[in-house]
Amino acid sequence: MARAEGGTLLFDHVEELPLAAQPKLLRVVAERRYAPLGGAEREADVRFLAIGPEDLATRVERGAFRRDLFHRFEVLALRLPPLRERRSEMAAILGELLTDLAERFGRPHLGLSEPARSWMMRYAWPGNLRELRNLLERAVVMGAADELDPPAPSDLRGERPRKLREVEADEIRRALAYTRGHQGEAARLLGISRKALWEKRRRLGIP
Repeated sequence: MARAEGGTLLFDHVEELPLAAQPKLLRVVAERRYAPLGGAEREADVRFLAIGPEDLATRVERGAFRRDLFHRFEVLALRLPPLRERRSEMAAILGELLTDLAERFGRPHLGLSEPARSWMMRYAWPGNLRELRNLLERAVVMGAADELDPPAPSDLRGERPRKLREVEADEIRRALAYTRGHQGEAARLLGISRKALWEKRRRLGIP
């Protein structure tokens, strides 16, 4: 905490903080006071930021994350869209990552093979940017060629597709969790009317 004085303290994967430790963090965020190990209590001149999953509100409802701590972090909430919703930006994202890796590893001519670029543009990237960066970095470390050609993941190599009903139900649940059950806002995110959303929920058995 002391090292962040006058700056910003970022909590990445805040949802992984054990319930037993969350009251301590709540006190720091709410009262802006803390006691360093072996020292006297002092005021915290720190800005707090937290990164968590879209379903953090759902975890609150399940009792897996403190509601009061969740609301402390929700003063200003920003949603970063996952890579699967940023298809038009993928070429630029790949370019930035390759440029950074080229500088880090001293290999200025790094690039992607056309087959690799093709499947990367179509893949859903469930692990988002971290998954993409790790895959590219692994390809750099494991290969000597400047043209990277990592193989496509199994779900792009013939794995059985999911039923549309399952996909539709999952997306509706995600939209409702993200909007905390607000049907109108969930319908807007999904690009349908409130009536259409209500009918789909009834048909799919989504409460």
